[in-house]
Amino acid sequence: MSRYYSYLNSAQEILSHYQGEEPFAIHIKKYFAQYKKFGSRDRKQISHLCYCYFRLGKAFPTLAMPERIMTGLFLCTEQMDELLSLIKPGWADNVSLPVNDKISLVEASSSVAAIFPWSVKVSEGLVMEDFARSFLIQPATFIRLRPGKETVVKKKLEDAGLTFNQISSACIALPAASKLAASVVLNKEAVVQDHSSQRVGE
Repeated sequence: MSRYYSYLNSAQEILSHYQGEEPFAIHIKKYFAQYKKFGSRDRKQISHLCYCYFRLGKAFPTLAMPERIMTGLFLCTEQMDELLSLIKPGWADNVSLPVNDKISLVEASSSVAAIFPWSVKVSEGLVMEDFARSFLIQPATFIRLRPGKETVVKKKLEDAGLTFNQISSACIALPAASKLAASVVLNKEAVVQDHSSQRVGE
């Protein structure tokens, strides 16, 4: 269990030293380069905690950082999470509830809308609560299949046991944490590119 508290403490340390002067991905990469004690699993878990913290946007501003990190993890998690079940077992039992119900379980007054409070800055017709809720969902990884590589890439993904959805003839969506580089030759057989950018290209 101490390992999970170590993850939480490391995430807090990384976040407390981040001043926004560079993209967070670069900041956390530098941290892990400086402290080489973290294995790949450790880096993945700590990074996930940090990004869950950011996904809360402007919601829950009065929570202390450790509590805010755990709140972010709870709201961004839909399946059983070992860290959550050990540190917040009461929350872990409710990870499959709708976001609004989960927020009501958190000991703080906030709402989904508080995640992104700048409604006057967005286009008309956007449902703000749905938009704010989308911040809590890690998007899929999209790849664009190179011409002539469609069949071979899909076969490689199937052989690797990776689940995927074919969005169009050249676009495939995979879970965010999919290890593509171990199965597909990136930039030769397929290119990582979000779906909207692919549509623009079309």
